[in-house]
Amino acid sequence: MWGDAAPDEGGWRVNIWQGTFPTTNTKADGFAATAPVRAFAANAYGALAMSGNVWEWCSDWYHPQAYGDGKQVLVDPQGPTRSFDPQEPGAQKRVMRGGSYLCSDTYCLGYLPGTRMKSTPDTSLCHTGFRCALTAPGPGSAGAVPDKRVDKR
Repeated sequence: MWGDAAPDEGGWRVNIWQGTFPTTNTKADGFAATAPVRAFAANAYGALAMSGNVWEWCSDWYHPQAYGDGKQVLVDPQGPTRSFDPQEPGAQKRVMRGGSYLCSDTYCLGYLPGTRMKSTPDTSLCHTGFRCALTAPGPGSAGAVPDKRVDKR
């Protein structure tokens, strides 16, 4: 995202809450709620808004042990085939990542890239969205193609 630098070091690079939650948002990043696409510079890989702004739905079902014990590095881990949340066993939940404009560097680290959350698809959270993804074109190819891994449901 921005290495070891603080979110505001060198100017804000992420849309999160600044100030005392929930009473005062100083809007130091320029936004009280969601920010438009391209409001912040791309990261070193050219990706935009990988953190903050809105929690992003993932195609993965939620399961507390889905990504192992955290001691191993997993490359492109595939999610579980079914949802399970021990707190609500009957609720089908999807993974969400990226945090939102309601996260803060002082009380909620949900905006950090490795953070995951869960929610049911019928949620009415105002800080939830999704990301459209394309597979990058290979050398010499004409353009990007849709990412086949994206769940279109």
